[in-house]
Amino acid sequence: VRAAAKGEESFFEFLSHTPFAKTAQSLKVSPAEYEKKSDEYILGVLDRVKNDPFGIAPIVAFRFAANTELINLRIILSAKHNGMPEDSIRERVRGADV
Repeated sequence: VRAAAKGEESFFEFLSHTPFAKTAQSLKVSPAEYEKKSDEYILGVLDRVKNDPFGIAPIVAFRFAANTELINLRIILSAKHNGMPEDSIRERVRGADV
């Protein structure tokens, strides 16, 4: 919070020292790109723990993937309704494989 209060550059400097460094770079592109990269990062983490037989990680991974599929459906339907080109739609759709 302190880094964000100091300004954008301070915030990016702080994030560059965290596991979210690659994801934070996408925030410079656009908020939508950041959201997509964040979701893909979370899916990657869940993919590594989805086979844990003694925890709730498989349930969390399933629910997150199901939610991501719903988000993708909304993106596709909204984009088709607004006449967006397919290339632009593909840029916005997230991976949902867990």
